[in-house]
Amino acid sequence: MASGQTWDRHQIAAEVKRRGSTLSAISLQAGLPEAACRNALIRKYQAAERAIGRFLGVPLWELWPDRWRSDGSRIDHRTRAHIRPERTRNAVKNSKAA
Repeated sequence: MASGQTWDRHQIAAEVKRRGSTLSAISLQAGLPEAACRNALIRKYQAAERAIGRFLGVPLWELWPDRWRSDGSRIDHRTRAHIRPERTRNAVKNSKAA
């Protein structure tokens, strides 16, 4: 897959299979539970995401741009103000007052 292109879970699984492995095998090689890499395709699982990224040789921020920054740090979804501002009581009050 071309670098810089957004990956979805189906493309990740297909690329793993194309390279002759399985998500289960990647999980086990990384010392994780067998279903770890499959779970990482649908929910946050840092260790499994790293194992998949290592296997594919693709930076984590390219595979999961909503979970990882380009500097390799994890995006804290509780404070993702740059993606979607959280609505607080004060924000709701201020919008009603305007």
